[in-house]
This record gives sequence, structure tokens and C-alpha cells, in this order.
Amino acid sequence: MSFVGNQNVGLAMTKALICSIATMLCATAVFAQGAPLVKKGDRPVFMTVERLAFYCEDWGAINPGGQPPKSSDLLRVSGEQITKGTACETYIRGYNDARIEKAFGDHYHPVPASLDHMKALIDTFLKYSKDHPEKQDFAASTILEEVEEILRKAQKAAP
Repeated sequence: MSFVGNQNVGLAMTKALICSIATMLCATAVFAQGAPLVKKGDRPVFMTVERLAFYCEDWGAINPGGQPPKSSDLLRVSGEQITKGTACETYIRGYNDARIEKAFGDHYHPVPASLDHMKALIDTFLKYSKDHPEKQDFAASTILEEVEEILRKAQKAAP
């Protein structure tokens, strides 16, 4: 896979590096803080709808047609698009891992998985985000749950 512009590193290697850096930064930020002062009824939010929508706007640039690029694809993307698109995908994958973890607990045999509906999920999330500006400061995970329910209902209604 090659990139036009300043991109000389393969997409997979770039994604891995970005994910590693993001994980370290998040862990540092979480552990560096003392316990936040949270009032009853407040919910700490680490990733807002607005921030995730900002990242997800560029997901399609690095996943043409909603699919990961082939090694022979020539992508015209910037480092910023790679970073933002990867951050979007990484958050959604982590969100799904956390949801599945609740169902299986900590005793399971791991099996690789992928989201076959990532494009639909991201497209619907971005539309929902634009249609509901009053929810921009909500936790992205809360809205992802709502979006998944919208997609389930649409799938059931489809012939």
C-alpha cells in the first residue's frame, strides 16, 4: 500500500503506532488525575459525541467503500486523516470489546472478530450527531448504544 504525500509508512504500522500512543496518553491522563469530584447524578465522560464525530469524519478516507484498504490501494490521505480515522475505529472497537466483556466475564477463549457493520455504524453515528446537537457533550458510548438500536430496528424492518 502506498500513500501520496508525506506518507511513507504502511497504514497498518501507522495505525498500530497511533493506537499505542493513544493508549499511553489515555492511561497517563486517567492515572495522573486524582479522583474527580462527581456529584450524585453526574457521569464522568471521557469521549464525547462531539469528539468522536470529529474523529469519525475521516474514517471513510482511510477505509474506501467502508472496507480496510488493500495493500495495492493508493490512498490520498493526510496524516491527520489517518490519525482521526484510526482514533474513531479504535474507540468503537474498544467500546464493543467492553460490551462483550460484560456478557462473557473474564473466563473465555479469545477469538478474532471484526465489525461487519462498521460503515453503517459510523455513518449513522455521524448523522445522529448532526441531528442532535443537544447531545454533543453526552458520552459517545451512550449514543453508540442508541445508534446500534436504530440499526437493529432498521435491519428488522428491512425485507
